Amino acid sequence: MDDTKCKDYLIVGAIDFGTTFSGYAFSTKHDFLTDPKNIRNISIKHWEDPISAMLYYKTSTCILFTEEKIFDKFGFEAEAKYLDLILDNDHQNWYFFRRFKMSLYAIQAGIDSSMLTIALEPEAAALYVKDLPVEKRICENKSVDFETFAPGSKYIVVDVGGGTVDITAHEVLEDGHVEELIKATGGNWGGTKVDEEYMDFIKRLIGENTAKYIDENIPSVFFEACREFEMAKRTIKPNSDGKFNVRIPSQIGETYSLVHCGRELKSVKTVITKYEKHMVISFTGDKLRLKSKDAEDFFAESITKIANYLSELILQNGGKDITTIILVGGYAESRMLIEGIKTKFSHMRVIIPTEAAWSILLGAVIFGHSPNLIKHRRSKYTYGICVNKKFKPSEHDEKHKYEDNGDFRCWGLFSKLVEIDEIVSVGEYRNIDRNFHIKNCKEEGNFKLYASTLKYPKYVDEEECFFIGHILSPGHEFLPKHIIYIDVCFGETQIMFLAQQPKSDKFFLCYLGD
Repeated sequence: MDDTKCKDYLIVGAIDFGTTFSGYAFSTKHDFLTDPKNIRNISIKHWEDPISAMLYYKTSTCILFTEEKIFDKFGFEAEAKYLDLILDNDHQNWYFFRRFKMSLYAIQAGIDSSMLTIALEPEAAALYVKDLPVEKRICENKSVDFETFAPGSKYIVVDVGGGTVDITAHEVLEDGHVEELIKATGGNWGGTKVDEEYMDFIKRLIGENTAKYIDENIPSVFFEACREFEMAKRTIKPNSDGKFNVRIPSQIGETYSLVHCGRELKSVKTVITKYEKHMVISFTGDKLRLKSKDAEDFFAESITKIANYLSELILQNGGKDITTIILVGGYAESRMLIEGIKTKFSHMRVIIPTEAAWSILLGAVIFGHSPNLIKHRRSKYTYGICVNKKFKPSEHDEKHKYEDNGDFRCWGLFSKLVEIDEIVSVGEYRNIDRNFHIKNCKEEGNFKLYASTLKYPKYVDEEECFFIGHILSPGHEFLPKHIIYIDVCFGETQIMFLAQQPKSDKFFLCYLGD
């Protein structure tokens, strides 16, 4: 909720739907106003994993539907029940989804738009770290830690979650507010990339035929193996002289023996990885053992991609004079990642909050109470409205030409409103310098908003363009053929449009994503 929205509230709740893990937290308005910097006033939901009987601040992003497509379970409970269904061979007609992306359907969910806002993950993390006591930040030189949020300082926030890595850079202004230097960007290099490397190793260990048999007949075995590794990988530390141990589900060994005419999996002594490295392995009971130095290889690709991308961003104009890297997200607690980033960027200060895994969730609650940290952002894309104009042979393509009441017109022109990377002010509305009118109220809505990765798009059907939504949704009460004035705000976490029509004395406020 920002200042343009409803201020009469009792509680702020934040929901973090991650690719791998999800959770929620909340705090009361009274507690926040009494002591804004006391994070102990924020309550986080605890989730119990039925399989391990352990409590966590987040649960798996999993959902289970019945044969009738009715919701049944979410999170750890969905995982546990689906595994039971598989063991009983009753899972075929159930619907299980794991590690998926979500889209917001606020209206369908019955959420009042005046009570809803989107918090950008790196911004939420920065809010949390900004007010965190210095002793709760892991930093090699605590004496200079206060400088991170001093006016004129620049820092980069790296949100390393299970699936995606989101990166942005900020500069602290003289008034304490923050300006975005580099818009949020990133890639799929999070903790699940480490899991993928391990599962590739397991499939090379057992061979193509065994892996195929498991995939086709008992896929839950790989699911279980991945879960075991998710827990065990937290013990992997750089330059350890010990052994890495991880439990292997018994069905993997049984299937290997079945496919290989009785040969035991424990007889395998060496695995050739996809990088053609020979890894020496051994087994003790149900545990696979290998050198910790070899286990570090599972992290190599993920850390390299994150570090290389960070280097590219810092070399940009917006990355000049950045002195601090803030690591947040569940993957930020990995000693492998921490040491990898510190080694690559030894000339910079690296900060990891002690509650890195849920710092975004806590920061989102703070953002809900006080969303005014960010003063300027950078436009993620070039945005524009689809318009039609009189056809001019010297300017327009023939394929966009059409006839309307005897006149030739050009359809699908991209009328630019804001340019990619352009600085936009939070809370600032711009008047669109043209008058709009509608011929009729369409069932799907009126006035199409598009985005493009190009600075100067010409048509909305170009490959780099994509449709965002209708500015006027179905059921609006604007009169056809009368002037409509539209103002737009690009500085918020959602694009906001305010449409007004003097003739009908109607106005319409619209929020669109991206």
